[in-house]
Amino acid sequence: MMWTINDPVIEDHRFLEKQFNDIAGAGFGGVAAMVRCSRYSWLDPMALSALARISEMCHRYDIAFWLGLDPRGISRHCLDESAGLKVLRCDVESSTGDVPFTISLNEGVFSGRVNVSPRPVHTIPEGAITYQPIGIAKCFAVNDAGPPVDITERTRHYFNALENYVECFGAFDPVEQGVWRILPFLACVTNQYDFFNPVHRELYHEALTIVKSSKIELDGCFWDEPGFTAGYGVFPVSPELKDRYYHATGNSFHEDVWKLVLNARDGSHAAARKRYFSLLQETVTDAKEEAVAVIRKLWGKETVFGIHDTWHWESADMSDMNHGSLDLWKAGKKNSCGFVDLGSANLLEDGNSDFYANLAAVSAVGLSLGRRSILRTAFNNLWVYDSGKLPEIQNRVLGHCVDVMALFGLRWLAHIYGPAGRIGEESSFLGLPFTPGYPFHCTWRDVPEWNRKLIAHFRTVEQRLPERNLLLVFPVESMYAETFYHADSMARSIFELVLTLTDAHYHVEITSTSALENLTWKDGLFRDGAFTYEVAIAPYPSGIPDPIRTVLGKGRGRVLHVFEYPQQAPGDRAGQSRLSGRGGTIAEVLPWLSQFPGLRPVKAPARSWVSLTRVSDGYVVSLVPSRFGYKYKGRVSFQGRSIDLNEQKRLVRVLFSDEDKVCLL
Repeated sequence: MMWTINDPVIEDHRFLEKQFNDIAGAGFGGVAAMVRCSRYSWLDPMALSALARISEMCHRYDIAFWLGLDPRGISRHCLDESAGLKVLRCDVESSTGDVPFTISLNEGVFSGRVNVSPRPVHTIPEGAITYQPIGIAKCFAVNDAGPPVDITERTRHYFNALENYVECFGAFDPVEQGVWRILPFLACVTNQYDFFNPVHRELYHEALTIVKSSKIELDGCFWDEPGFTAGYGVFPVSPELKDRYYHATGNSFHEDVWKLVLNARDGSHAAARKRYFSLLQETVTDAKEEAVAVIRKLWGKETVFGIHDTWHWESADMSDMNHGSLDLWKAGKKNSCGFVDLGSANLLEDGNSDFYANLAAVSAVGLSLGRRSILRTAFNNLWVYDSGKLPEIQNRVLGHCVDVMALFGLRWLAHIYGPAGRIGEESSFLGLPFTPGYPFHCTWRDVPEWNRKLIAHFRTVEQRLPERNLLLVFPVESMYAETFYHADSMARSIFELVLTLTDAHYHVEITSTSALENLTWKDGLFRDGAFTYEVAIAPYPSGIPDPIRTVLGKGRGRVLHVFEYPQQAPGDRAGQSRLSGRGGTIAEVLPWLSQFPGLRPVKAPARSWVSLTRVSDGYVVSLVPSRFGYKYKGRVSFQGRSIDLNEQKRLVRVLFSDEDKVCLL
């Protein structure tokens, strides 16, 4: 269970021990502790003393101890030696969604304000990202008729520190007619840890040795949603990034920066975006790999590492492109286990909720990451807001999600014991309704029962993960090439596709091209190491790298390209994009798949979700209701054998043994 180590826990070891006993008594096999919602950093001697006490108790009672040593938690320590992350901003304010921010040109002059207020973030020691303006990095005049005009030298700025805004102003007399707007990119220095900065990375590695020397023994170490914590229109940049971008493209990053938010008429924006966002991803991934090497040198090569590598991904919010955590499969290559996160489970109370697409997609992704992880294990950091309704409803909804976790082979990394927010906002987060911290959340009373259910399930399936035979290629590169809002709609469409496939009892493996480097087509199957797939689905395939595209092409009739190719259509406004081209729709997917009858080895009742897990003496078929409150009944068939189920409203397991026996478990 995630455990907030805040001021009371750090300052009073008796209180610490009470919380530890509460968590252990709820049936959790380990704690994932993280200094958060606290005035202390995890390098503070008092915090280290508290963590050493937790380490001692965990090992005394044979409970796993994972510790959140997120580098952003010591960003202030790093800033004592080096400047923080530099960003370029073309948004009015991170939360408004007004990207790109442009200023009207009136009779040759312009003036507009850019808000630079802090952004709340729980992983930053100060509780927020602060922005210190240092100038206008670039400013362009744009219209619909031609390429942008660089007017940086004609642009001035004024920083009003009292009201936290920068005014961008100046003059521009265009030669060409048309409606012109001004697009400024404001440069700011932040208090963020810079994953590009070798000084920051080295300071972090030194901090890890301090933890080790403080008599703290770990079973695992994790970073919580690692990345730059950026947002739409806020672009991390540093000397290292600019150098890498130039060597990769031959272009100056600052000259190309407008292509991150506007479409170039020659289509060059796609290459610029792919290069930039992939650099962010590679930087975070490389920094993690460096850290894993140091951690395993200090605490042993068996030390578990990793947590969910996503900020907004589970909400189909592609600001994760800026965050450097869009490609979960690339980020997860060094993770011991697969990790995903899903909050707001209370939305699932309505069986017609669109959020079921998120539940299906995130669950399938967690299983995929787990199958490809070092320990072949998967976790979901699942949680639910307290919507203020009767506790019985909240508990039944979360109980349904526990059944879904079992179906997909996901263990529970529960969120979160203790304060969930920041100092001054301990019982809520970003103004949202009351969230876990447990034990005050209404669902805490049923946690022991849910833990027992999950333990029993994984014992039954021999700790193994379900089988998958249908490959869905998650189009990271295609999303990089698009604007944020279009990438959001692409992600939403893919989530809906996964829900459609899950409702229809297909066994979907979701992965990006970065995890398919060894993909081949042989003997009528797609093969990727130990994994085989009978059919592949490639949504939004235009960005798929040529090597993967070539292999998929060899599959001929076993590949379906879903949705249209994202292209800029004539007449679109700058920064806006429509879809044009060819491709199937969700409605066409199921009829196409029906030509492969063996693709669904299990025949199961309607209104259920199903998974298939190989065990030592046969196969276990698991079923759950496809929606909260649904019931299902009917025949379950596998390999020519069947069993009839009476009406069911929760998780059911059926063993189809190698000895031709069929029985409920």
